[in-house]
Amino acid sequence: MNYWYLGASAFTMVTIGAHVLAGGPEIHEPVLQSGLSTEIKAVFSVVWHAITAIMGLSAIALAWAAFGNGSGAVPLIVAQNLAFTGLFLFYGALRMGAMFVFPQWYVFLLLAGLAAMGYWRGVQA
Repeated sequence: MNYWYLGASAFTMVTIGAHVLAGGPEIHEPVLQSGLSTEIKAVFSVVWHAITAIMGLSAIALAWAAFGNGSGAVPLIVAQNLAFTGLFLFYGALRMGAMFVFPQWYVFLLLAGLAAMGYWRGVQA
């Protein structure tokens, strides 16, 4: 049992909950109620739910790896979470004028760190 992977999987599920329960009303719903075109709203919804699906698949892959069923996807999951971290930092700086304005950057950094520790521990075993 790799508890780092299990922790990363559980924290990813918590992150999905925050994404849906807090982010939905704060971000997704206001965009859908805005004056943007129907096409832009539809594409935004696809991207919003794609992120949910990506996190869900990552949680499943990490749980699978936690029980010793292969960790081949873990480096990709680490890279993906580091990319999300970078995007939140970059667009915080570019669009909001402050790099650390979006709290999501440290959530994704923590997810990357947990998964990376599990991978490193697995390689060391």
